[in-house]
Amino acid sequence: MKKKICFVIDTFDFFLTHRLDLCNELSKKYSVSVITDTTDSEISGQSLAPKINFIHLSKRSGVFSYIRYFFELKKIIYKLKPSVTFFISVEISFTGSLLKIFSRNYFSAYLCFTGMGHNNGNTIRSKFFFHLKEIIFRLATRINNVYFIFQNSSHKDFLEIKFSIPKNKSFLIKGNGIKNFKTKLDFFEKINFCYSGRIEKEKNIEELIHAFKKVQENNNFCSELHLYGDYTKNINTPINKNLFFELKSYNIFMHGKLDQDQLFKEMSMHSVFVMPSNLEGLSKATLEAGALGLSIIAKDAPGVREAVAHNKNGYIYKNSLPSIMEDMIRDKNKTFELRKFSLLHIRKNFSLEVIAGQYIKIIERAS
Repeated sequence: MKKKICFVIDTFDFFLTHRLDLCNELSKKYSVSVITDTTDSEISGQSLAPKINFIHLSKRSGVFSYIRYFFELKKIIYKLKPSVTFFISVEISFTGSLLKIFSRNYFSAYLCFTGMGHNNGNTIRSKFFFHLKEIIFRLATRINNVYFIFQNSSHKDFLEIKFSIPKNKSFLIKGNGIKNFKTKLDFFEKINFCYSGRIEKEKNIEELIHAFKKVQENNNFCSELHLYGDYTKNINTPINKNLFFELKSYNIFMHGKLDQDQLFKEMSMHSVFVMPSNLEGLSKATLEAGALGLSIIAKDAPGVREAVAHNKNGYIYKNSLPSIMEDMIRDKNKTFELRKFSLLHIRKNFSLEVIAGQYIKIIERAS
């Protein structure tokens, strides 16, 4: 009989974009259940995940809703009786910690920090809940079968100290595994740049646009910058709309959000992926770009720089983005060598086989 494992994830959409391939891979060895909000999602006869058991649990939207969520989740996990449960994200991990503190269920819990979480605002209420999380996570470290998973070493080192996490309860697993790799690279005479993700201030997109404008103003290259992602919906920090004017005159093109197949097809036609964000748990978009054979320019920031072996598959920068872009445009051969190493670097360190193997190791250890 297969060992039971469980993932608790906020939404079905997040599962599709960030855990689908990993859960499918683990379902070859384990009985996998995913507890998530499946509202408005077509999961009946789900061809993308045929071996996975989906259980609906509505998202939280307030204090009373959270209480309802807590007790329903407790009931579902008690009925499933998994050996190991993974709580995905800081917010969900907080709930997982409460479950372990107040029920001491037999299952092993892995609290997966996909980022650092947010202290949204300076109100008394937001400060209270921010510090409450700290207290709960500290208490969770004292429970024998509670462990922590981090996606980058900076967050791991910082939170081990902040929450007093013992080294034997803390693990570094870099992402969820990259499945699609390009097998053949074409040499491009024209060096084009691209970015994929939310188009907003929080991601430092304005810095990227200004940097490329500066490159064009100083050199008048024929190179292009292509931006893929939503800039109209669910945007917390909209960028200055004045930046949209005259973008095409600088060879900057906005494409909106594309489906994955179309996005990968278009990105494969470019040479360099730029990730200007100051903070990520681990940038999946950057890893996917490397797997497609793009060289990478990444901000020197947690969760961003992990994808780059500096001067081998790209560059890590602090304040020198325009000059790095200019150098890559001028030296096409060096840029092509960086692209070739990207494929090797991502496959060796971030492939689905590597990451799934690390998950299997900790599942067997905890069970």
